[in-house]
Amino acid sequence: MKRKHIGMLPVFLALLVLFTACAGRKSSGTDRGEGSDEMSENEQPIVVTGDSYPLAVRDFVGDVTVLEKKPERVAVLSGTVLNVWYDVGGTAVCTVTISSTLKVVKEYEDEIRALPSVGKQHLLSLEPIVAYEPDLIIAQENAQRESIVRLREMGYKVIVTCLRDLDDALATYRAFGKIVGNEERGIEKADALKARYDAIRVKAPEHGKKVVILYLTSKKLQVKLDGSIAGSIAKDLGLNNIASGLSPVSGSAENAALDIEYLIEHQPDVILVTSMISNGESAAGVMKEYLESPAWQGVTAVQKGNIVYLPQEYFLYHAGPYFDESLRYMASSVYPEIYGETGEWYGK
Repeated sequence: MKRKHIGMLPVFLALLVLFTACAGRKSSGTDRGEGSDEMSENEQPIVVTGDSYPLAVRDFVGDVTVLEKKPERVAVLSGTVLNVWYDVGGTAVCTVTISSTLKVVKEYEDEIRALPSVGKQHLLSLEPIVAYEPDLIIAQENAQRESIVRLREMGYKVIVTCLRDLDDALATYRAFGKIVGNEERGIEKADALKARYDAIRVKAPEHGKKVVILYLTSKKLQVKLDGSIAGSIAKDLGLNNIASGLSPVSGSAENAALDIEYLIEHQPDVILVTSMISNGESAAGVMKEYLESPAWQGVTAVQKGNIVYLPQEYFLYHAGPYFDESLRYMASSVYPEIYGETGEWYGK
């Protein structure tokens, strides 16, 4: 048995070298959610190589981490990723503060919400994380970049994750399934999610409507590009995001500056609003101040009231196991004659 393990080592090391060399390739994948930042040129879905431990994990930013054995004490520092981790049978010793707007996997909701918090996702304190003595830390790209660097300097194994689109979700399921020791379950979950997603996507019209996706905070109003949760979903539905091709604002790969004259020139059929405001009703109140201005009255969608406020559980945070519902929500909002009204299923 020992000879077999030694014999496999050169093959494993060769794969690791190849993995590291390929890590610089940029993928064509597409929101990191709240607190997202600029895009790294190495970004690509997570992949695990090896049939058994040791495993090599090439993470979202292209870094390779070798896991000699199955981790037993895992700190998962992202709510969305935690959903996927538990959905394939993983457990955690701690996590970040779980937002009330994050849709948690029902089967594990009590267990997940009972996990001790080590702070907010974007305001981490390393001391409580270290106190749990994790043998693996699963972190969130951009929002936790400085913490990731420091934790690695301290000798901790850190896998960087980020879910932006369907491909990221599928890859994360497969990778986590292998790490947890439930590879088949990870594959089954990924395949089921893809099947549900494709069943919705296939109904979309060949020639999609024009949309603009606004990003509203208490301080600013921007537009979402294709490299965001909402942007990737709009693209999968064949919608024409009029912001596609615009230059992103400094420090972001997902947002561009809002130009009301550009909106008037391109006249979207539907205005979709993503928000960091506490809820849709409050977001509508903030948007009202913009929409009542004379300039906005030149946008036909405003005149007709074709404005949709997208729920945070689907569009501020990647919905992970429920990503097909994110697609369905946008589809129902833009094409109720095909998919039915959102009120027929959402919130029930």
